[in-house]
Parts: sequence; C-alpha cells; structure tokens
Amino acid sequence: LLRVTGIRELPVWYEAGAVEFKFASTRTLFIVQLLLMGFAETKRYMDYISPGSQTKEGSFFGLEAALEGLEPGYPGGPLLNPLGLAKDIRNAREWKLKEIKNGLICLVLC
Repeated sequence: LLRVTGIRELPVWYEAGAVEFKFASTRTLFIVQLLLMGFAETKRYMDYISPGSQTKEGSFFGLEAALEGLEPGYPGGPLLNPLGLAKDIRNAREWKLKEIKNGLICLVLC
C-alpha cells in the first residue's frame, strides 16, 4: 500500500528477497549454517540417547542450566523460554500443539 500510493519506494514482494548478500558468500553462509545447526542437532540427539547428559555441568560453556528442558531433546530454560509459557510439561505440550495447529492454518491460508 505504501509503494502504490508513492509514500515509500519499496520493492515488489516477490523481488524483495533477490538482494545479494555482500557480507559473505553463499558458500560461507552455507558452511556456517551447517556447522551451527549440526552442533545444535547433535547436542539434541545426544540428549535423546542419554537423557539429562547435556545438562551436566561443563557440557556447554556454563549455560547448561539456562538450556535445561522439560523433556529429553527439547531444550528450554530462561534462554529459550524467556516468557515462562511452558513451566510444566502439560502446558508445554499444549503450546506445542497450538504451534502445530497455527502452522497448519498458515500453510493452508498461504
């Protein structure tokens, strides 16, 4: 609406993502993404194999308590749950279900 009325010169929505990254190449971004996601998913997998092993002191640079979740493989704590919406496991399951339902609604509507 701002573009059509001439208030702002914004790109069309389907061309907005066509901007080239100037701070890093695509290869560099891919490798960094691969390393960071690989690290996070490996820690999550290790928590599935041995529940509670990733919250032991010294396993993650002193941030173990900040990432401690309610279930194995699902991190939580004040770092990933700053609003405290999922304090107990029933509430956490309810929020997960709401997230899935809202995501499906968005997929259908888009």
